[in-house]
Amino acid sequence: MTIETKQTNKALPFRNSMGYTAMPNEVLKIYTGHPKFDGKCERVYLHLLDKYNDSFKYAFPTQDLIADETFLSRQSVIRALAILEELELIQAIYNTDYGNNIYVFKKPINNREEFEQRFPEAVEYRLKFEESRAKDKIKRHERQADYRARVQEIFECANS
Repeated sequence: MTIETKQTNKALPFRNSMGYTAMPNEVLKIYTGHPKFDGKCERVYLHLLDKYNDSFKYAFPTQDLIADETFLSRQSVIRALAILEELELIQAIYNTDYGNNIYVFKKPINNREEFEQRFPEAVEYRLKFEESRAKDKIKRHERQADYRARVQEIFECANS
């Protein structure tokens, strides 16, 4: 049984003049476990959150603005937006009045089991990751044991 502590509304550990944009922890801890959700998706999602207009209840930056402000190509932005829609984090709606999309946020899934049931490709991705991490931990422990043995040997030589 794992005990999770809920932390909300954490302040930044420093002062800043431009404010900050909060990202739901569900996205950080669950959606990053999807093989298509990469750093570009995260940057675009954060950018959309930053551009969210509470009066309208959606964000409406152009793809060019997103590209310019995230230092991504327009094609990368288009791909990231498509993935965010596929993962049901946003819904893009074409705004005929202005000729661009508006982005409505959807509530992220907050349960890994539900997420993996909805997106089964995340299960294989997680299992491969866990296997890779397990191998990495074994190698790290072997390196630590080797280091300790070498230090012990040096210590014993120095004291003899």
